Amino acid sequence: MPPMSRLRLAFPMLALAVCAAPAVARAQTCSFSVGPTAVNFGNYDPSSPVPTDSTGTLSFSCKGGNPAVYVALSGGNGALAFNPRQMALGATDTLNYNLYLDAGRTQIWGDGTSYPQDGIDKKNTPYTVYARIFAGQWVAAGVYTDTIIVTLNY
Repeated sequence: MPPMSRLRLAFPMLALAVCAAPAVARAQTCSFSVGPTAVNFGNYDPSSPVPTDSTGTLSFSCKGGNPAVYVALSGGNGALAFNPRQMALGATDTLNYNLYLDAGRTQIWGDGTSYPQDGIDKKNTPYTVYARIFAGQWVAAGVYTDTIIVTLNY
């Protein structure tokens, strides 16, 4: 099924751009109702023995049709790799992290090909994106970013 709406999120920076896929006549329509809150990890301490966790939020609403909406997240800088995803600083420095469906951070949120995608059975949200930078990564200081494409399939 072709994606009907797309929204780019930048992790961990607070930035977004909106793109729309061509409209196709469907009984159900969905749209992002509020701009997402991007995941912002703040400062990462490589000497910390525990992972650095954060959250972001996706908000969308749907009208009519089947209530099931599937939300897929791209691999970002990791292309098709979801485990781990990578934030980048320039062309050579990376920081491994991932995005999850659950607060326990056990189910990686993917695009439905290599890892599960989420099926949401409610038409209006906000929906939490759980994020984690893995502990013990000795990286150069700087601002690391990744851009994730969020696709609603309905």
